[in-house]
Amino acid sequence: MELTGDDKVELIHLRNLYGHVLDAFLWEHRDQIFAPDGVFDPSDVGLPIMHGLDEIRAKLIPIEEGPDGDRIHIHVGTNAAIIAVGDDGVVHMRSKYLFSTPQATSINFGEYEDSCIKTPEGWRIKYRKTRRVSSFPPAIGTTTRPGS
Repeated sequence: MELTGDDKVELIHLRNLYGHVLDAFLWEHRDQIFAPDGVFDPSDVGLPIMHGLDEIRAKLIPIEEGPDGDRIHIHVGTNAAIIAVGDDGVVHMRSKYLFSTPQATSINFGEYEDSCIKTPEGWRIKYRKTRRVSSFPPAIGTTTRPGS
């Protein structure tokens, strides 16, 4: 499959929209991010693996209802890149993130690995894996860079 310029713009927009939806708890827009049967795997950062739009919303709501739920989180996504396009039309992307709690008690750095599919509604994430690379102060279970 050959990606068009419009496909590439839509994929980068999808990546960027994710941060806005997550940070501001705009759950009604999750269907603009994930495929209906999409999987969100933030297990590397201590959250459960989520399957489908309803479970993604249900398992992320405690973040909104927690002690910091009245504030928008600080979340920056950057360096989005299309890594590969499969013969099946699945687009594999990778990007970086920087995330802080509202009180800035911790700052986490990591990567997203996405598998995206084109649906009748546009590009959607079919599978997203969140990988923590490092954090400050260091978190229990923090991974390190290869070779370090």
